[in-house]
Amino acid sequence: MVRMALAVAALCCLVPSASASRTAPRHTRPLHSNLFGEPRPAVAAEAPVLVVPGPNDELQITDETRVLLNGRPCRYRDVPAGAIVIGVELAADQRTVLTIQFRTR
Repeated sequence: MVRMALAVAALCCLVPSASASRTAPRHTRPLHSNLFGEPRPAVAAEAPVLVVPGPNDELQITDETRVLLNGRPCRYRDVPAGAIVIGVELAADQRTVLTIQFRTR
């Protein structure tokens, strides 16, 4: 009797997959060159060059620097010692900090 119940259960599981495999495949679109939009132009010669500060260069935090702690504005001196930096936005000179984001642990 147990074998009969297992056989019926197995058939019930196999019937939906068997009927799904007999369906006709969907019509697929041909891959065109315009599928991903227009190709992007090559990088222009006048593109700005990224200057990475060296080990001796120091970042400057000014009065205009926006300081965020856990997504909320605060003063730099109010940032706790255990906070970690999660993001920094630099000015064009790559030394002046425009925005610095901290997160507490």
